[in-house]
Amino acid sequence: MLRPFGEGEGLPRDAYVSPAVHQWELGAFLDDAWVCVGRAQALDQVGAQRAIRAGREGVLLVRDRSGEIRGFFNVCRHRAHELVQVGECVRGGQIRCPYHGWVYELDGALRGQRREQEPRGLVPVRVEIWRGFVFVNLSGAAVPLAEWLGDLDALTAAHDLGSLQIAATHSYELVANWKLVVENYHECYHCPLIHPQLCRVSPPGSGQNYAGAGAWIGGPMQLMADVETMSFDGKSGGLPLPRLSAEQRRSVFYYGVGANLLLSLHPDYVLTHRLEPLAPDRTRVECQWLFHPDAIAAPGFSPAYAVDFWDMTNRQDWRAVERAARGVVARLSARRVRPARAGGLRVRDPRGPRLPRRRLGPLARDGVAQAGGERRRGESPRRGGIPTTCPFGHVPWRARPAAARLVALRSLACAPAARLRPHIGPPRPAEPAILPPHARPPPYRVHRVDRRCSGVDRVRHRLREEVDGRARAGADRQQRARRAARRARRPARAGDPAGADRGRLRGRHLRRGRAGRPLRRGEAGQAL
Repeated sequence: MLRPFGEGEGLPRDAYVSPAVHQWELGAFLDDAWVCVGRAQALDQVGAQRAIRAGREGVLLVRDRSGEIRGFFNVCRHRAHELVQVGECVRGGQIRCPYHGWVYELDGALRGQRREQEPRGLVPVRVEIWRGFVFVNLSGAAVPLAEWLGDLDALTAAHDLGSLQIAATHSYELVANWKLVVENYHECYHCPLIHPQLCRVSPPGSGQNYAGAGAWIGGPMQLMADVETMSFDGKSGGLPLPRLSAEQRRSVFYYGVGANLLLSLHPDYVLTHRLEPLAPDRTRVECQWLFHPDAIAAPGFSPAYAVDFWDMTNRQDWRAVERAARGVVARLSARRVRPARAGGLRVRDPRGPRLPRRRLGPLARDGVAQAGGERRRGESPRRGGIPTTCPFGHVPWRARPAAARLVALRSLACAPAARLRPHIGPPRPAEPAILPPHARPPPYRVHRVDRRCSGVDRVRHRLREEVDGRARAGADRQQRARRAARRARRPARAGDPAGADRGRLRGRHLRRGRAGRPLRRGEAGQAL
């Protein structure tokens, strides 16, 4: 959708259940963009190797002898066998294929070879590190990571994410589409009914979104007056992050980064959700709790106060998301899903906390509203706004306003859904004007044979018509022969000629007189 929550409509049913749409999303949102694959802490020493799945490909992350993290496609160059099973972490001074024993150095160069004249190293994957998070780009064509993140680096600087360490990790596998998880994370309209414990420590209606550049969306939610952090009793079991201001310690900041990373920045810890779309109806979510090293080293420290609270909150969300997924699959949800009427989302400029808060204005159907105005028809998309004629992956994120990022995942999955199958049958009702021209269904009926058919289809159509014509002609001849036989078998009447002559005369002259006019009743005997 390209309108505020409560006024717009969401994606059609196929966007959540279609395998073809799912494959398109893996390529558009994960292969062509930056994808978070975890924390650099998981590769804590030289020779550590970890295999993960990013989009449609397997990636092998390795810490080489210089301490740098490298990425390679997790495929041996000999017989395309997986080097390390996805999800496993191994250690060693070399990379060995378990199938035929090919050996690679930690920099990807082929070390041992059999029956091969020219060595072939592993295919590298583009890797960059941002504040302890490892990002990969499979296509190699994305903009630099710093440019892709935009203002997010400055917004999270006080939390010092690079110095935090992993204290706990939980994994969940949901029977739901990954977009439902993202949509659930970015709204708290459901919190009073689903999360009563959360509402005791944070007002559900206090959420805001920052208007900044970058491939992210999010902002702060306030804590209650007597609450220190998000826990069952509102008390912190650790140490506050040292660089936070007094105002920042009264808020929890929620950011969605790209398509698969969700950041929840608390005053004393950071919670991350990393999504792995497995199928149209299955999603794996990896949650990690990050704390300051001084808090982890403190005597008697336990992250249970934060882990238990969010594990309960996560499971409440997962039940709701899976029920929503079952509802989306239902036949009654064939139309577009309407989002909850949560009211306007407030947008705040992070550069000035004293600026007035304003609601997200209505978005024009032929463009996208910006924080400082609306994009007019014909304006260059790189100077503001997002074009409605191409997927957002083709436009730099720094050129996209916050409103477009808010709804990008919903609005742009419509385009491939409309191109998946040709429309055969009566014309569909007119689609909203926000769809790009190439995504709109044809306003005419698609005939069996038209210019879009291939040559094989045209030949098959002509042969079918010829065979059908011959079959119809043969059936007509057989029907005429049966009628003639029945007329010949009828007994002759008194005063009529012989039966054979009668059959011949009846067929030629009985129905018409000698002058050619039709005979009247009673004239048949006179004619004979």
